[in-house]
Order: sequence, then C-alpha cells, then structure tokens
Amino acid sequence: MLGFSLKEIGELLALSKARNVARVKHAAELKLADVEKRIASLVRMRDALSTLVNTCSGHGDPADCPILKALGGEDWNEH
Repeated sequence: MLGFSLKEIGELLALSKARNVARVKHAAELKLADVEKRIASLVRMRDALSTLVNTCSGHGDPADCPILKALGGEDWNEH
C-alpha cells in the first residue's frame, strides 16, 4: 500500500530496531519523491493518450490514425 518492496520494509524495520527514526523518515521521503515522479509520468502519459484517443476517428485509413502515427506507424501508406 505504501509502495515499499519487501526488501525495503525489512530495511526500515531494521532501522526501527536500531531506533534510527531519522533514517526511516529519510527513506520514506525518498520513496515519496519516487512515487510523485511516477505519478507525474503517468499523468503525462494519460494526457498524451487522451489527446490521441480524442483525435482518432476510429475508422478510415490507418495512415490518418494519430495513435498509429504516435507509435511510429507513419509507413502505413506503403502497405
């Protein structure tokens, strides 16, 4: 639920036993930064995909499909 791997959880629990709360907090801050970075990446991906879906007619020539063009399928005219 918090995004920590089993290995990371073990490391955090070991820090807890050593009563090193500052390092536990630092590890959580690093994990939070990683989660925020992944969320930002997913938001960019969602926005790009949403734009492509909204501009694709869903029919017609594959050469006119913005989704296929974004995937590098510009050579559909040749087939």
